[in-house]
Amino acid sequence: MKKQEKVLVGMSGGVDSSVTVALLLEAGYQVRGITLIPWHASALGFTATGTPDETVKSAKKVADQLGIDLDVVEVKEEFYEKVVGYFVSGYREGKTPNPCYVCNRVFKWVEFLRHADTIGYDYVSTGHYARLEKKKDGRMRLFQAEDPAKDQSYVLSCLDQQVLQRILLPLGEYKKSKVREMALSMKIASAGKSDSQDLCFVRNEDHKALVRQLLGSTSSRNGDIVRVTGEIIGTHNGLENYTYGQRKGIRIAAVEPYYVIGKNLALNQLIVGQKLSGNKSGLLTSDVHWISGFAPAEWFLADVQIRYHAKAAPAIIKLFDDGKAEIEFSENVIGITPGQFAVIYQGSEVLGAAEILKEIDKR
Repeated sequence: MKKQEKVLVGMSGGVDSSVTVALLLEAGYQVRGITLIPWHASALGFTATGTPDETVKSAKKVADQLGIDLDVVEVKEEFYEKVVGYFVSGYREGKTPNPCYVCNRVFKWVEFLRHADTIGYDYVSTGHYARLEKKKDGRMRLFQAEDPAKDQSYVLSCLDQQVLQRILLPLGEYKKSKVREMALSMKIASAGKSDSQDLCFVRNEDHKALVRQLLGSTSSRNGDIVRVTGEIIGTHNGLENYTYGQRKGIRIAAVEPYYVIGKNLALNQLIVGQKLSGNKSGLLTSDVHWISGFAPAEWFLADVQIRYHAKAAPAIIKLFDDGKAEIEFSENVIGITPGQFAVIYQGSEVLGAAEILKEIDKR
């Protein structure tokens, strides 16, 4: 008789991970849940909404209902070092960090697989919306989800073949409305629970305050707002409070609104311009991570997404010998942001991804 394969499912107590468990049980897998307890800003006195304790309580309720065991693993120190540390250093360097992306790259799946290996489980699974296919040569391919509004292939573009070979993503074939419908029909406890839009370690409304507190004396120094010509036109309240492409919060009266187009860390200056001056033709990346393990060509055409939920735009990808890439868009784009990640698609397939180092303009 064929051995029953075992799957460890990351559970948050939300509808997506709950339906993932139900679908895997229905498919005949032996399923066990895991909930990680990371560091949370409530440790510094911030409002304790969506804390790890609440997540564990919700996940345990669903696990009990579906008849599976749930392992609760505390990873506060590891999470602070790998994710929060990155988050803080990014702002210190004048970037706009993406902690959710980096969590997937260096923390979440590492912890899931470590625990799976410890207890002898074959696969790990989550409620992410993305699709996987195995090629004839055994390599895994990553695709966008059937539901474009919920697609999370962007944040999974950092994963390598070693990880992808051991992942199951059952929700990639479903629309979110269908997942919610299944949860209701199964009377799963989390069926009516809304999706969280916050970072897992701090509420969105506390985000800037947390950055200021963690940066300490290096944060919130007022400085000049300048045009690209160097003309001073206002005062900012700390460079960490602004991101590239931002329009709101600059507080400078003008017929045409100003956008953040750069930062001068040495002079503590925020550089702004009208919309057209913020449009750029391309960007330079760090070393590109390729899903297949290798680049498709030295240069090629593809679509590139410059941040989560942004629309991918057509571009030419040119690779350098050192692994970095230059990406030149067919039309100028706004909001190219150092610290965010450029994800490369051909059709619905994810080819690779890299951190954005800087914007460039060849036109």
